[in-house]
Amino acid sequence: MISSRTSLILLVLVASSSLLTSAQAVQESPNSNWVHGEADFSCTDVCAAVGGSCDANAMKNVNTIAELRFVVNQFANPPCNTFKMSSRITKQNLPASTTENMCKVSTRRIATCDAHKQGTGRYCCCGDYCPIKTSQLSTTTTTTTT
Repeated sequence: MISSRTSLILLVLVASSSLLTSAQAVQESPNSNWVHGEADFSCTDVCAAVGGSCDANAMKNVNTIAELRFVVNQFANPPCNTFKMSSRITKQNLPASTTENMCKVSTRRIATCDAHKQGTGRYCCCGDYCPIKTSQLSTTTTTTTT
């Protein structure tokens, strides 16, 4: 016979397991540590799914439409048809995209790693290289000697 305490522990393990499986459905930028997470997940979950760690400060630096476009355009299939600025103090889950193909950014620099919102896929910085403008792109020079 299984006790109620054992049942609760099993339920928590099953819930945690399904969360990690779902959070693995992310799109990683081929040129940086930006990751576009599946809707409903925090950047903490998304970054853990790709083996990285969330950098909230980098996400706070994305606070203009131009910077958001730059981040979004690093992905093969950007999900945005329109872009919108938000100045609401409660928008800790931005930058993000919605299920209506709208990308949003906050002017308030309040992004957190743990914030999430139903129907919203976050743009997460999951490492130490998350450029938000062309001047921040790393350049690689290859020298060949013959």
